[in-house]
Amino acid sequence: MRSVVVPIILLLLLTGCWDQRLLKEHSLILAIGYDLTEDGKIEKTITFPAKSGGGGQVSISTKTETISVIANTVKGAEIKTDEYSPEKFDRSKAKVIIIGKDLAEKGIFPALDSVYRDLRAPLYASVAIVEGTAKDALEVEDTYSLLTSDFYSQLLTTATEAGIIKDDNIQEICPIILSDGKDIIIPRITLLEDGKRAKISGSILLNGDKWNGKLNLDENVMLLTLMGEANKNRKMNLLVDPNEERQEKRYVNFSLRNEHRQLTWEHTGDNDITVTVKVSLQIEIDEYASDHLYDEKKAKQLVDSITKQTEKRAKKTIEKIQEANNDALGVGEKIKAYDPQLWQEINWKETYPEIEIVPEFDIEIIRHGILN
Repeated sequence: MRSVVVPIILLLLLTGCWDQRLLKEHSLILAIGYDLTEDGKIEKTITFPAKSGGGGQVSISTKTETISVIANTVKGAEIKTDEYSPEKFDRSKAKVIIIGKDLAEKGIFPALDSVYRDLRAPLYASVAIVEGTAKDALEVEDTYSLLTSDFYSQLLTTATEAGIIKDDNIQEICPIILSDGKDIIIPRITLLEDGKRAKISGSILLNGDKWNGKLNLDENVMLLTLMGEANKNRKMNLLVDPNEERQEKRYVNFSLRNEHRQLTWEHTGDNDITVTVKVSLQIEIDEYASDHLYDEKKAKQLVDSITKQTEKRAKKTIEKIQEANNDALGVGEKIKAYDPQLWQEINWKETYPEIEIVPEFDIEIIRHGILN
């Protein structure tokens, strides 16, 4: 008798899932786009997979459905989307949030803040900015037979794994926007062929939460290297022999294997601050048509050329981020933490564009290629 009573009592004490959300009762939003209209309103575009079936049996289609609504605020647009579906929309599984250029130029934080405050928000969704409108980006035609959300998610993931962009999510972005001494960069998407195709084309430099400049992919790779964002899949291609007759012999392609960054500064009075970014790199030569790297003299000449060209590209990249008043290197964050007295004496947003930032590279070739 006891063996029967105990399970019955335990069954009565067990509670059900109070906040369960059944798939058949919801439409899962997998990608979200925010744009600023000409009259200053918010246009929200959502994509979700079409569903089919009935009688409790629901199947997800590979077809993407898209809805766009316009409202005064982000929350207002969220409420309006419910007018278009017999089911409740659920954005907790969204994989990517795309922001249009006009909204990014005015400021992205109000849009992200609405998501950040939601208990069921997709805090791990990737964020990208498109040169154009988010609506057009989410209506792109060539997605390689993937759902639109999967296309952009995989596009960002692949570029991150290759070390050419930094793919941050909402949970990582918002605290940096709200803090002093550091700025963010966000992957940049460009639409091609009248909106039929899309690609990663670099990054957007934000001053606070506003678009204030951009980098191409080569410059973005350099910035990530200066930031100390190590990635063993990252590669660089540099012009090292401009006097060579054959085009392919002018360039070297190499992979970054080990990296160490050290950031120091010197304050000599008033707002006169000099920052040195020392980067030690161990590289592997992937392609160098001139070859003969078994020759110690030839190898040293190549290292010198790579160092010179790397520092040249680094200076150009630093010039761009300072013009955009974007402290992606986190210089202000370092000063704030280790020299609070200096931090209190300066207005960082006014001082940062005027300071001198000097890149220094120590490069070692640890592998010359298959032949040598």
